[in-house]
Amino acid sequence: MQEKCGVVGIVDRVQHVAHFLYYGLLSLQHRGPESAGIVVSTFGHLHSLRRMGTVDRVFSQKRLDGLVGKIGIGHTRYSTRGQSQNKNTQPFISWFRGKKLAIGHNGQLKNYRQLRRRCRKLGYTFKSTSDTEVINALLQLSQKTDFEEALRDTLNLIEGAFSLVILYGEKVYAVRDRFGIRPLVVGETKTGYIVSSESATIDILNGQLTRDIEPGEVVVLESHGLRSFYWTEERQLKICLFEYIYFARDDSQIEGKRVAVARRNMAAQFVEQVRQEEKLKVFVQKNCDIIVPVADSGNAFAAGMAQVTGIPLEPQAFYRYHYVGRSFIQPSPEMRKKFPRLKFNPIPELVRGKRVGLFDDSIVRLDTIPKVVEMLRKAGAKEIHVFISCPKITGTCHLGINTPTLEEIAGSSKTKIQIQIESGADSLHFLELDYAVAAVGMPKSSFCHGCMQGGTYAVPKE
Repeated sequence: MQEKCGVVGIVDRVQHVAHFLYYGLLSLQHRGPESAGIVVSTFGHLHSLRRMGTVDRVFSQKRLDGLVGKIGIGHTRYSTRGQSQNKNTQPFISWFRGKKLAIGHNGQLKNYRQLRRRCRKLGYTFKSTSDTEVINALLQLSQKTDFEEALRDTLNLIEGAFSLVILYGEKVYAVRDRFGIRPLVVGETKTGYIVSSESATIDILNGQLTRDIEPGEVVVLESHGLRSFYWTEERQLKICLFEYIYFARDDSQIEGKRVAVARRNMAAQFVEQVRQEEKLKVFVQKNCDIIVPVADSGNAFAAGMAQVTGIPLEPQAFYRYHYVGRSFIQPSPEMRKKFPRLKFNPIPELVRGKRVGLFDDSIVRLDTIPKVVEMLRKAGAKEIHVFISCPKITGTCHLGINTPTLEEIAGSSKTKIQIQIESGADSLHFLELDYAVAAVGMPKSSFCHGCMQGGTYAVPKE
């Protein structure tokens, strides 16, 4: 499973925004390491830099100084639809009624192929293989002369998950799909406005979070203020549950819920889940000498369990090297197999002879956990009991996560016992769906959780 993208947009009355967009993209680097781009506007003239690579490699001081404008958008990408190639880097630039526009997209369009064929028949020539260009094409082919009317029509044609930032006419349009599957928030600074995939961006840029953009809403950022409208009357929140479990930063808020708090709550919900069955709290206390997180997304979960059970937390027992990417989103199987040792390294003095409670966020391909368990064994761990804060992943996603095939998803064909045996752990425990939802603190109907056992998709598969 590979998410995704991150988007950011800034309108400022005083300062040029390229450097702020750069820092915004750095705060969203975890959402996509393949390519990055910034587009700024000076009186309608767009200046852009889009390249393959991580944010810090794409941009330099000199390159940022050359992007002059007080309004702009940025994008950091992991491919979900379309190859990892320079032609698919975003934001995409096109035209509408003689003016240039730029679009950045986090999500995935369900009816992409159908719309692509339609646009081709109408004479549009595609320059990329990304589904995002379909949005550009529909806008360009629209019969409406007013941009906002054309945007409404286009949004009502596309299906799936999309959080968009669109730069047009000295304005930034922030758009969320009818289910709000991917996060998108808006904030305010002393001299302007920010929109981003995550609220942490607004914190980093010394802004104040205003609110989440609602499902089916368009928020227009202009130098003199904000306004909004709904592009559809059929809207209902179905935020991706995996955002809280893995994708989002701990310090972000999504729909008013702090991600770190939700992850800590998952420990309490884990205990509640089996209170009448296995009495997990007692199990942990009797069978684990230390609690060790698989950093970073397992940190809050492990800290919560340590608090609930009183078992010592040893966050340094499994060293996490931060100058490499996330193993979940490495593009090749070969890289994923080689990656865990580069990213993680146990400290034998802290685990030798100990019964380790190992806490992680999810098991998808069954690539990482067996390597981690093996490393801990070699470091001298006596027993290893694995706790996963995500329900068992059993299905693929078509709404903004580039999931592998069903054959690659361990939970689609293997039982919990089979996964435990292949992982090499002495025991394995998944948090069940209802308890994961309860940890966030929102109704189950507010989430898309179709990839998880017992879950349902916000948008049915084709």
